[in-house]
This record gives sequence, structure tokens and C-alpha cells, in this order.
Amino acid sequence: MSPTRKSPRARAATLTLAAGLYGAGLAGPEAAEQLVSEEWQFQLTPYLWALALDGDVTVKGVKSSPSVSFREIVDNLDYALMVEGEARKGRIGLYANAIYADLSDTDKVSGVRIRADAQTVWAGAGAFYRLGPWELLPKAGPSGPKVVVDPYAGRSCHRSERQAQDQERRTAGRSGQELGGPGHRRQSFGS
Repeated sequence: MSPTRKSPRARAATLTLAAGLYGAGLAGPEAAEQLVSEEWQFQLTPYLWALALDGDVTVKGVKSSPSVSFREIVDNLDYALMVEGEARKGRIGLYANAIYADLSDTDKVSGVRIRADAQTVWAGAGAFYRLGPWELLPKAGPSGPKVVVDPYAGRSCHRSERQAQDQERRTAGRSGQELGGPGHRRQSFGS
């Protein structure tokens, strides 16, 4: 890539920053007052993370290097929800954040048709204290862009559950054997 040409990511980051600063400049003094308001303020924000997986795993001496692209995750996604909520009054605020994903895939492994399911839940909540606002460009005066900082503390937890099932046995009229035997069918993690 030539040194004068920006990558698509760099261009996107530059445009996002420029749009944010431009919008902050248009907001004016009324918006600065809203940054620290004595009235209750509520916000609910759905969002999307474009995730992928790449790593190294060793289980009982067997090494593997899983790699799953964002496109593969989307192709196997049954349902997902990502949402953050916030309530604040004055400088004090509370927040909660939740992510849920349900994925499934069916594939043949050594001639056996396997269905794999995975559910993941991540949740967090806490409190914050708003510092600021400070003028981002003091020469712009009171109508210039402002910045605030919200240091926060909280707790988060994560639960992940995975299951694999032999589809050939299910289609043959049996109840469907889960692979791995007792204790290996489901894995859950928490913090």
C-alpha cells in the first residue's frame, strides 16, 4: 500500500471522528447543559459488534487452532441481542449491558452428521460518576465542543453453553445420542 493512500479502516475512523466532532460543534451550549442535568435521563442503545474468533486451544493434550470469520458467525447465527441501558441524574449514573447469542451448525464429521449448538450470555452492570464537561476547543467559546469522562465500577458475568448431537441416530428414530458422554455434553463458564 502506498504511504499516501489510507486503508479503508483508517478512512472510516477518520470520517467517524470528523462526524462526531462536527456534531458536537453543532450541539451548542444547550447540549453542554444536558451533559450534567439534574433531571433524570434514560438511554437505551442497541448495538452490533462484528466479531471473529482466532486462537489456539489445547484440551487433554490435543492442540487445535480454531478460526471463525465474522461471515461464518453470521451464517450460523440463530438469534442475537446486544443492548446497553443507562440512567443518570446529575453526575451519578447506573448502567447495564447485555449480550446474547444463539448459534447452530450441522456438519458431517467422519461420516456422521453432527449438529452443534452454542448459547452465550454476557451481562454487566455498575455505576459511574461524570467528570466534566470540559471545553474541547477553548478558543471556540461556550458553543464549542465539550468532553466528559465517566469513570465506572461494576460487575460482569459470562455463561457459555455448547452441545453436540449425533443427527444420524435422531433421524433413524432414536432419541438422539449426545456426543462425549456425561460431563462432556455441556460446558458452562462463569465469572
